[in-house]
Amino acid sequence: MLDSQPGFSPEERKICEDLNKVLKNSEETIGKEIKDIEKQ
Repeated sequence: MLDSQPGFSPEERKICEDLNKVLKNSEETIGKEIKDIEKQ
């Protein structure tokens, strides 16, 4: 992933970590919504 790229500054690493957290949360939310739709 992006966080493993060499040469990132500490600020860039933090941004990547934050983006990865948002992505993970979004994936979990979408997964739950898909399960809810499949139950209908």
